[in-house]
Amino acid sequence: MDDRDNSSTRSTGFQGEEVACRYLRNKGYNILERNYRGGGCEIDIIAAVRGTIVFCEVKTARTVWFGPAISWVTPDKIKHITRAAAEYIATHDTGGSTFRFDVIALDVQNGTVGINHIVNAFAEPEDLPGER
Repeated sequence: MDDRDNSSTRSTGFQGEEVACRYLRNKGYNILERNYRGGGCEIDIIAAVRGTIVFCEVKTARTVWFGPAISWVTPDKIKHITRAAAEYIATHDTGGSTFRFDVIALDVQNGTVGINHIVNAFAEPEDLPGER
């Protein structure tokens, strides 16, 4: 992949995260972190809403060529997200909070962005520390 492709992918990802943050704020979420790195992995958005800390993966598709954005959240990606979430929980004051994992899939077609917010998209692993 050349630098232009990588730069374009990063730009699309950043723009998608901006859209996702606006969407979440409009729904009453407080954005705590963006592009959090922990456990050698990254979480796109960490937000809080009504006593729950939400670890959110954002996927943005500009074409249907590779399938809908939601299909890009693979089992390996889920492992990375949960590893970073465990690091976040271990290093931040999250007392009394519950946790969940959401996915926001953005599909862009003809200049229109479709937002698919999957709440509690996958279960947390049993060994994730914190409240249940």
